[in-house]
Amino acid sequence: MTISRRTFTIASVAALGCGRPRATGFPGYAFIANSGGRSVAAVDLTLFSVARQIRLEAAPAAVVAHTARRVVYVLAPQNGWIYEIGVADLAVKRKIALGGTALSMRLAADGASLWVLCRAPNALIR
Repeated sequence: MTISRRTFTIASVAALGCGRPRATGFPGYAFIANSGGRSVAAVDLTLFSVARQIRLEAAPAAVVAHTARRVVYVLAPQNGWIYEIGVADLAVKRKIALGGTALSMRLAADGASLWVLCRAPNALIR
């Protein structure tokens, strides 16, 4: 089987020029709780790679972002800790102990408060 120059040229141009443009990333981070590793991974969405592993004293289970304050709240339910991680430096800024075990947390719709449902003691904490 022989291929003519015209067929070869057209096939080469079609292969080079018909590809889809490469996707660009999203300017921001995705924060993923890693309970087995007791850390939170900050994934840079422009590079699609892990920017930093943020180590914690306890296993995290939930992550909630507060976009206006540019922080992320991480719940470690076994010991009832809430960590606040700054998006600018990707480090723990502060932490608070709830004094028991927690089940879940939610950010209020207006962003003014964080609600945590605790099991021991049975309470809904703001």
